[in-house]
Amino acid sequence: MKESNNLTTNTYWDRCYKGEKNTGQRIDIFSEMPSSELNVYFRKNLPKDKKFKFLEIGCAPGRWMHYFYSNFNYCVEGIEYTPNGAKLTRSNLSTLGVDNVIYEQDLFNNSLNKNSYDLVFSAGFIEHFNDPSLVIEKHLGLLKKGGYLVLEVPNFRGFNGFFQKITDKSLLEIHNLNIMNLDFFKNIAEKHDLEIVDISYVGKINFGLFLGNKFLIYIGQVIQFFINKLYFILGKRIFISDNKFFSPYIVAVYVKK
Repeated sequence: MKESNNLTTNTYWDRCYKGEKNTGQRIDIFSEMPSSELNVYFRKNLPKDKKFKFLEIGCAPGRWMHYFYSNFNYCVEGIEYTPNGAKLTRSNLSTLGVDNVIYEQDLFNNSLNKNSYDLVFSAGFIEHFNDPSLVIEKHLGLLKKGGYLVLEVPNFRGFNGFFQKITDKSLLEIHNLNIMNLDFFKNIAEKHDLEIVDISYVGKINFGLFLGNKFLIYIGQVIQFFINKLYFILGKRIFISDNKFFSPYIVAVYVKK
C-alpha cells in the first residue's frame, strides 16, 4: 500500500491513544441514542452465533469488540497497528472481562489466516484512505465465503459536515468525503461481487461525532444529553427518519459470495 493513499499516519493515531487510561469503555446502548440506533440496526441485519469468528479492523479501544462479544456471542479478535492503541484495547477488554486476541499488525502486511473469519467489521476506518477499494480488498481477503462484511463510516455531509467545519475544519481533511453516500457502497457490491444485505443511513443526530472547539463541543454534548433523555423517555420513538442530512453514520452489510 502506498503511503500516499493514507489520509492519516500511524504516528497520528498512536498520539491519539498515548496516555489513554480510560478502561471500561463500551458502546452504551441503554443511555445513548446513537448507540441504541446502531444496536437496532445490527440486530436486524446480523445473526447471533456463538460459533462466529469476528474480526474488527482498526479495533482500538475495543468498544465494538465488547459489543459484539456481549450482544451476539461472537468470538472476537482485533487488528490494530498502533502500539498505544493495541495496549489500550487489551487493557480495556480485560477490564470488561472479554476474551479476545489482539494482533498488533498493519492490515496491509498481516499474518492472519486468509478466508477464515465469519464476520469482518470496521468502523471509522475506510474513509481515511484516498482509494478505499484496496482497503476493502484486504477486508475481503480475511473473510470466508458466506461471511459478513460490515462497513461503518461517519456521515460528514449535510449538517454534520457543516458543524464539523465550524468546530475544526482540519478534521475533515483526513476523511474521504467522496465515499459518504449510499451509491458508493452500492458500487462496492458490484465491484467485489458481494450480496447486499442492507445499506443505510443510520441514526438521527450525534453531537458526539464532532471534535474541535471546546465551547461548541460542550454545547453539542449538552444538546445531545437532552436528546438522549427524550429519546428513552418516549420509548425510543422519535418521529424523524434516518436521512443523509443529519444521520451520523452510513452502514453497509454484505455477504461474500
